[in-house]
Amino acid sequence: MKTCRLTIKAVPGSRVDSVDGVLGDAIKIRLRAPAVDGKANKALLDLLALRLDLHPRDIRLVTGQTARLKIIEIAGRTEDEARQQLLG
Repeated sequence: MKTCRLTIKAVPGSRVDSVDGVLGDAIKIRLRAPAVDGKANKALLDLLALRLDLHPRDIRLVTGQTARLKIIEIAGRTEDEARQQLLG
């Protein structure tokens, strides 16, 4: 099975949920959810699952539980496929 890891720069507390492009090696994602009690992390994983057309269980937060820079593991996509779906 294909698996990849992406670096995500999360910006919680934004006006809308959106994928805003690339910032260095990371994909910048704005989230409406606040960075309180894991709400932004949950919103990030849900948004990624929706955009990648995957079940939320196929997406896992590897590092960055309390940081804005996060590493996400995605089952069922290569890095190129995931980047294309998110940014395309």
